[in-house]
Amino acid sequence: MSLAVPAFASLLLAFSVAVGWHFFSAAVLPGVVASVFCLVVALVCTGTGRLALRLLDAADLSQSERTLIGCTLGLGILSLGMFALGTAGLLRPWAAALLLSLLWVLGATEMRDALASLGANRNLLLKDRLLWTVGLAGLLGLTFWTTWVPPHQYDALVYHLPLPAAYLRAGRIEPVGHLIYSHFPQNAEMLFALGLLMKSELLPQMFSWLAALLSVWWTFEMGKREMPATAAMLACVLLAAHTSVMLLAATAYVESFVMLWVTASVLSYVRWHETSGTGSRRGWLILSGVFAGLGVGTKYTAGVCPALLTAFLAARFIRSGGAGKRAFRESAKDLAV
Repeated sequence: MSLAVPAFASLLLAFSVAVGWHFFSAAVLPGVVASVFCLVVALVCTGTGRLALRLLDAADLSQSERTLIGCTLGLGILSLGMFALGTAGLLRPWAAALLLSLLWVLGATEMRDALASLGANRNLLLKDRLLWTVGLAGLLGLTFWTTWVPPHQYDALVYHLPLPAAYLRAGRIEPVGHLIYSHFPQNAEMLFALGLLMKSELLPQMFSWLAALLSVWWTFEMGKREMPATAAMLACVLLAAHTSVMLLAATAYVESFVMLWVTASVLSYVRWHETSGTGSRRGWLILSGVFAGLGVGTKYTAGVCPALLTAFLAARFIRSGGAGKRAFRESAKDLAV
């Protein structure tokens, strides 16, 4: 008698799972597969970006910050890699797989440290600010869940997805006569093309969500250095709860990528400004310039970011007098990279 109840409960659970899978597997399975692909791509980008970060003299970086910056930088590297394939007429599944494999091999040495760094803030997030963490995770989780809905937004169906789909049919980047939007910057669309190459219409939306997640992470990592942890968490919650962010982060739109790279550029510039008296100043300024360039390569309106940063840079060194002019020339070169 004591085994009858657990046995019945187990059979009922198995039956419920079987019935649910029978009726809903067609809707759930694409999301599961796309989620796994998104995780793999994020890991590849993180390893590659962390490796590239070694080339820059950006000191005073925690492992968590290296992972954040690495993933942000790696997404740009992957986008430019897809663009290179497109210009070479190699927008084919085998070429994309070869590109991902190459980036995996290059970044493999950093992946273990990247995974370990994810627990760097666990005491702060899971003990000291647990309620804030639960609320933030709920917002991000809800947004991620909506990425499982097939694309249905106007811009996504008119050009954000049809444009890379046209490139894939041709096997290369070429003018698409019926789409005037082919003259727009294409960094985000190159990532969307990778998702479509993997036979998933959900993956482009998940890439957009990943960019929004990284934007929130930038706000947290850089914010907790400048303000109390509660204020940093509040900033993250306000960002994640903004209706425009929740809407666009779950769509195949480019705005999440613009938000990510502009945020990274501005905060890297701020970090350079704070550390300009140390040997790490060039690395942060170069990072700011790289991220600003990736933003402009995603949407023309992001051009306001490098324009303002250059103006701030000029004003800073004008106040420094004659010596500042030479420093401005050197710093402007770094920012222009």
